[in-house]
Amino acid sequence: MSPLPTDSAVLPAGFSDTLSPDLSWQHMDCIDSTNTFLLDDRQPPNQLCSAEHQTQGRGRRGQTWADSGDSALFSISGAFPPGLDLSAWPIQVAITLADSLNRLIAHAKADKTPQPGVKIKWPNDLYCNHHGQWGKCGGILVESRIGRQGKIVTGIGLNSAPLRGITIDSDYPITHLPTLLQRCVADKKQLIVILTNRLWQAWQVFIQQPNVKVKHYQTLDYLYGKSLSATDTYNQCVTHGIGAGINAHGHLLLQTPTGTVALSSQQRIRLNPDSINK
Repeated sequence: MSPLPTDSAVLPAGFSDTLSPDLSWQHMDCIDSTNTFLLDDRQPPNQLCSAEHQTQGRGRRGQTWADSGDSALFSISGAFPPGLDLSAWPIQVAITLADSLNRLIAHAKADKTPQPGVKIKWPNDLYCNHHGQWGKCGGILVESRIGRQGKIVTGIGLNSAPLRGITIDSDYPITHLPTLLQRCVADKKQLIVILTNRLWQAWQVFIQQPNVKVKHYQTLDYLYGKSLSATDTYNQCVTHGIGAGINAHGHLLLQTPTGTVALSSQQRIRLNPDSINK
């Protein structure tokens, strides 16, 4: 996201580009992985780590995160009490990011009744609509360490500009955040701080109420009503059905001929060809 003339002080209500005093911030020119850095036992919780480049950025199941230098790359660490159920946190992260980006986009357009330009592809991808074509613009990776006090690290990668000079072997289209965001967000560092504050606020609520708002998720659900195939990564069993939202634990609901089934994140979800870009 290249700097453009903008009144960056004018942000939607409830948004701030001054980092929460609860967090310390380290920004690196180059790092192996912001998640790996914060997961290190020598690093205390309540930190933001961001980078211009990652050499070993990763997603779920060890997949590589492609980085051309035009991505907003950051991770946030926090502490959690013993016994806290974290299973729905990745979904809450996705909801918070999609909501925040949609509000920023609407603010930039001065649109009072916006349609979501960013949606969630369960469980951890953000999809963006460019001229009617949907593609992946971001990903989420949540990891944790259990000790005397648990530490959770939430990693975010957002394509803030078109990927340059990178060939990606992917079964889904890749895109980037709308350039009109530059009307209210000057650069990717400012975007990182804004989104970190929103996520930190969401985390404070989540540790008291570790669940998600199912009905609200449906408004952001890219998979809802689409024909899907779910492959169990352990036994390779494939289930076919129609996306039917999530439950309170963040599990994907799939409507099949024999009823509704709840799927955990060990499932690999694919859109059937007739559902892509619908």
